[in-house]
Amino acid sequence: MAPPRRKSCLNCVKGKRRCDAAVPDCQRCASKGLACDYLGTSQSAPAGGPMSHLGPEEGDLHSTTPGFLIDDNFETLDSTDLNPGTGLLPFPEQDLDWSELQNMGDMEGYVNAMPATVESGDDCVITGAIYHSRVVFVSQQFKTYPGMFYKRGQTPFIHRHMYDEHTPTVIYDALSSCALYCGKNKDNETLVFGDISRKVRQLKSEMQRSFLSPVDHLASVQALLLYQIIRLLDGDVRQRADAESDEAVLMSWNEQLQSRMQPPSLSTELESSPNLQGTMTTSSWQDWIVSESVRRTVLTCYMLQGVYSFLKLGYDKLSGKVDQLAFTAQSTLWNAPSEFHWREALKSRNPLEVTMGQWDDVMDSAQATDFEEFGVMIMAAYKGMDIVSERLGKEHLPRYGLEWGSSEAKD
Repeated sequence: MAPPRRKSCLNCVKGKRRCDAAVPDCQRCASKGLACDYLGTSQSAPAGGPMSHLGPEEGDLHSTTPGFLIDDNFETLDSTDLNPGTGLLPFPEQDLDWSELQNMGDMEGYVNAMPATVESGDDCVITGAIYHSRVVFVSQQFKTYPGMFYKRGQTPFIHRHMYDEHTPTVIYDALSSCALYCGKNKDNETLVFGDISRKVRQLKSEMQRSFLSPVDHLASVQALLLYQIIRLLDGDVRQRADAESDEAVLMSWNEQLQSRMQPPSLSTELESSPNLQGTMTTSSWQDWIVSESVRRTVLTCYMLQGVYSFLKLGYDKLSGKVDQLAFTAQSTLWNAPSEFHWREALKSRNPLEVTMGQWDDVMDSAQATDFEEFGVMIMAAYKGMDIVSERLGKEHLPRYGLEWGSSEAKD
């Protein structure tokens, strides 16, 4: 039998706020200068760190959110714990107090996607019901990635020609796992999840004992990212627990990948040398594929972490450094089937090399046909679903599973 969860402090129970159970005082009490009382329980830190217990608290009668940070002593959740409309984890019922979160002393590493009242690169917290429709849309986009990779050999962060010359074993493994997962049912899910668990263990073991080339390192991050998407968003409690235990591994690998990342440079090169298209070779195209895949993979890792944080805790906890990340948003470049088509696209289309914190500066001139899955997902997360509808128009919305007339205000 699992041991009982640590209770919230009295102040958090009365305020109907989520308590982090830090000792001697929780963050909310410390920030407000309140005496922190844990109902007479022993004030020892819960196993797994101050954030490991977050979930419904026994003393908080208004919280119905299941515990998502789970270790070996986890509760069994059934299908009623998932939102029947989306198949995703339910949002925490209460909105967090923005002013309280902003004043917390140790919020370093928590996100900045709030509006322009903060400087680009600063860390802050986003929370509130207005973000729910964005998080649901991005989550549902993520859930299509395993099937997309299985059927098309690509995702918005894995280019279809990335591994034409050499396909690392980890990519073959991820492809077969995605194929198995797409055929998962109640009868075979134990085998499917067992296959994923085995491949994750093998992947981590290889990363620990091998010196990997930059391309092999990229492939390993992409493979683990696909496994994380499956396990975090499937709805199976054990898979979520396993994925949460591997979150630090993915982000560590991602930071290593990020250290090798180069900013997009096509626009600068074209401005300095208008005839550059004539000198570009297959090597130039392949180099761009690798560089752009790195940029998109790094950004996707941060996006997944932030979206899951919002589903689990009710707020986004990514670092403001995401604002400094960049990618090439032009769909005709990413989807070019050959070097020739890629060079032709460079002649006629704006590459739309956009830095996250300067989205409007670049993307205001973009047409609906310039977007593909990745750009639409980023636009939804940063700008909102109303802006997505406005920019894409009625004709293009069905491609992304959206309907004309839906509004964030109604969600």
